[in-house]
Amino acid sequence: MGGLPAELSDRLPRDGPPHRKPVFDLAADTEILGAVRGTGRDCAVLTGMETDVCVLHSAVGLREAGLRVAVVRDAVQSPGDGHEFGLERMRQLGIELVSTKGLFYEWLRTVAAAHEFEREHPEVQPPDDLVL
Repeated sequence: MGGLPAELSDRLPRDGPPHRKPVFDLAADTEILGAVRGTGRDCAVLTGMETDVCVLHSAVGLREAGLRVAVVRDAVQSPGDGHEFGLERMRQLGIELVSTKGLFYEWLRTVAAAHEFEREHPEVQPPDDLVL
């Protein structure tokens, strides 16, 4: 229901078209789902606000659309008990839950790749518990 903060939008590729998301489940928007499908990927990794609404609904919708879905549990948030409720509901529905740290290493796969990433992206400051 709001815009993307500048500190996030400034880090996104300039050639990616912005999408307005007028629905809670992003897969329910044909333009957005078309853009997701247009990537040619079969896995969606979700982060964002409102764990128990937008993230949950989008995870379910994308899975129903045939994608593998992983939600980064420490990169989603809701006020009050909504965060824990959303995570628990996703667990019940079989949505994959991953951590930022675990996903980072899963994508890089090797110590050498982690060090290469650090050299190539000195502007990226990892969380304190992320050891490179």
